[in-house]
Amino acid sequence: MLVAISIAAAAGNCGAWYAIPRLCMSLKVGYAAAAAVGALPLLVIVSWGRMLPALLGLYIVLVPIDDALLVYGGLTVTKIVGLAIALAAAVELIRKRPRIAVPYAVLGWVALVALMAMSLSWSINPEESIGNVVTIASALALLVIVVVTPMEASDLRIVVLATILSGAAIGVVAIAQRHDISEIAGQVGRIYLSFGTATLDPNRFGASLLLPIAMATGAFFQVRGWWVRAGLLCVLGMAFTAVYLSASRGTLVALGVMAVIAILGSKRRVLLGSLLAAAAALVLIIPSELSQRIQEGTAQSGTGRTDIWKVGIAAIPSHWLLGTGQGTFHTAYNRAFFLTHQSVFLEWGRDPHNLIVSTIVELGVVGVLFLAVALILQYRSVRLIPADDPFAWLRPVLRASLIGLIVAAMFVDVLATKFAWVLLMEMLLFAAFAARSSLPGRAPVPSIVAR
Repeated sequence: MLVAISIAAAAGNCGAWYAIPRLCMSLKVGYAAAAAVGALPLLVIVSWGRMLPALLGLYIVLVPIDDALLVYGGLTVTKIVGLAIALAAAVELIRKRPRIAVPYAVLGWVALVALMAMSLSWSINPEESIGNVVTIASALALLVIVVVTPMEASDLRIVVLATILSGAAIGVVAIAQRHDISEIAGQVGRIYLSFGTATLDPNRFGASLLLPIAMATGAFFQVRGWWVRAGLLCVLGMAFTAVYLSASRGTLVALGVMAVIAILGSKRRVLLGSLLAAAAALVLIIPSELSQRIQEGTAQSGTGRTDIWKVGIAAIPSHWLLGTGQGTFHTAYNRAFFLTHQSVFLEWGRDPHNLIVSTIVELGVVGVLFLAVALILQYRSVRLIPADDPFAWLRPVLRASLIGLIVAAMFVDVLATKFAWVLLMEMLLFAAFAARSSLPGRAPVPSIVAR
């Protein structure tokens, strides 16, 4: 505990990578942080025997700020926690020796990642490919070992709680740093979350909030206690504030699509549709960086995504079948740059900002087909959750979150991000739990809804 408190005290140095600007200058906040970190050993003792869900919950909370949690080189705190999760899951598998059942969606992702690994043999830039393949393969490996490890309903409640709290955590940090806005051309007025020398891309941390927002919304309509609903409203308020401060149009479009899906499945379509239309109108009418970016459009704002996509499309014909190799979009972009007109030159080696364009450039038509199959199987995986399952309310939540992530992936790169794989993991976790609960000899699981 003394060591933990010492670490918390060191975090008060505003030049440290884990320090939060402004907050680290406050003595009261420093004491609170020291107390929180000092309590971690006690939390470990309390969670002993349930280390896997505890570690998984910690991982889920940290994932939205993964890019800022650098320890050394490419090593991050989330990678360390991920290794601990894999070890805890392996111990559980050895101890319980359960019957292993792998969902079809896992096989779809394994096939896609295998194609990525094979693309190293024809990659136009193997060094660029290796790092990307290792990142995605590591995320898939963690997903597989967690999904095949049996968990109880109480363990999965921790996963739900951690997912909701991750939205609150990023909201608190965004609100605390709301004055630290960008002055970069085309990005003026947007908040870039800073942790020491690390800075988070607002489009990415905006997209990482899709699942927490969807799950908090679903839980709001699921629980009965008014005080719990009040807490969930606070969480949603903080998460939406973070999205607003990020001024991410892709995230806003994804949330709009998710809202439309939820409304179409509701009995109060007219009322909820009217509320959604009113909210959209307010976003456009009230002067803000977000409304300005929406009205200007992508090309005029200086981000130039349409120009990136034109260059990417121009790079397809020369490697249309198998692509240029996973993770080589930068190199392919530079080679095809002069094959199409660019109204404004910004820089070389730009990110694709589109899942379909990047996949067809890097893995060709074959890769797009593999990706489509994996996504379809992923979407269908929650069919395993029956209507009488205690987590049946998560079925539309997870499906809407997946669709929202796909929409966001049309504007920002997500395939190599941990928050995307957390969504895939949670979908398969709850599907696997439902499948195990239906096995003969298993006692029924009590509902989590207060009667």
